[in-house]
Amino acid sequence: MRDLKGKVVVVTGAGSGLGRCLALEFAGHGAKVHGVDIDGARADALQREARASGLLSVSGHQVDCSDVVAVEALAAGIMDEDGRVDVLVNNAGVCVGGLVQDIPLKDWQWITDVNWWAAVNGIRAFLPGMIQRGEGHVVNVASMAGVLGLPGVAPYCATKAAVVALSESMAIEVASAGVGVTVVCPGSIRTRVIEDARLAMPAAWKNRLAGLMDRWSRSPERVAARVVRAVRSGRSVLRLPGELWPLWILRRLSTRVYIGVLSRAFGPSMRTWRAKSPESAGKDAK
Repeated sequence: MRDLKGKVVVVTGAGSGLGRCLALEFAGHGAKVHGVDIDGARADALQREARASGLLSVSGHQVDCSDVVAVEALAAGIMDEDGRVDVLVNNAGVCVGGLVQDIPLKDWQWITDVNWWAAVNGIRAFLPGMIQRGEGHVVNVASMAGVLGLPGVAPYCATKAAVVALSESMAIEVASAGVGVTVVCPGSIRTRVIEDARLAMPAAWKNRLAGLMDRWSRSPERVAARVVRAVRSGRSVLRLPGELWPLWILRRLSTRVYIGVLSRAFGPSMRTWRAKSPESAGKDAK
């Protein structure tokens, strides 16, 4: 899809962070963009920002993408207005952290609803039209955490790994129908994911995580530009490991060695965390 001018693009989680930058980047290439966010104020702010910058083709929509009925209604409205969707970007995502045994069930359900079911709902709503027309592109924003097991964020890793597997299977299925699929696996990005996350972990871990994000995270503008470039070139996998590249290399060399090295590296801090988990990991929240 070399030319995006006049194409109809749907971006979920578009009210802030990477989603906001993706919406503006696609619009900058001449696409008509429907920016979707669960927060109506953020969706409205995206539309105002775009139009203040002269990007009149961006509209904001308040939709809970984990709600299948709401997504179907969104799809019906866009089809009535534009007749098609050329690019779907499943970007909506959240983070949950904590020890696996201590994370409340409601938080497992929340992250699954947003990171997994929102993507499935979008695909079910928009992919059939692409297949019928014989053209289109789906972008699923996963994470390097979807290919690297990381301690303290197992629900995030698990849901992003599911998105990676979904994307690979989809790419094989729909290639003969003229539809492209790109799965994006970035390292940390400067977004609101930590501020909006549910992190049942000791303050020391939270502070360390926030510090690493501040120091090593990529700008969402740069990542958005790379994603749009991947869509235009038909790239199926976009990995941007950033600060995680040593772990990615180690993981590719040997899963056994990867687990062994990280187990030893994190062993002392994990023992300390487990010892304090009744107070610091939120057992009262169950």
